[in-house]
Amino acid sequence: MIIKHIFDGDFGCEESGSKEAMVSVTLVDEDGQESYVTIEDDWLREHGLDVGAQWPEYLIRICEMEEILNLAKQGLASEADLKQLEDYYTSENWKSDFALDEAGELPASLKRGVLSEDGIDEVLG
Repeated sequence: MIIKHIFDGDFGCEESGSKEAMVSVTLVDEDGQESYVTIEDDWLREHGLDVGAQWPEYLIRICEMEEILNLAKQGLASEADLKQLEDYYTSENWKSDFALDEAGELPASLKRGVLSEDGIDEVLG
């Protein structure tokens, strides 16, 4: 996915009242489908991400797995979803994503229950 647009909303020169200025990022995949994320502006800058840059694969992967984990917790995940979650949990990608989290390299606002061993064990039992 490529960063198509970064919108800083009301944050410009004004204070938002929150600890961190957040921006809305429009991403576009190879099929032209757009998706949107809200993320800390400082995190984008620290990682050199701007319009035209490739969105990190690990963020896409963590978000996709987090969505499956949430479905599983609600009893709505399919067998294929659960298999995908199990495969992720036992993969080098999970270890790498976990290490990024431990090193503080992930955005603070990123939901990361899927990187908790307890969270996945709870649904895979």
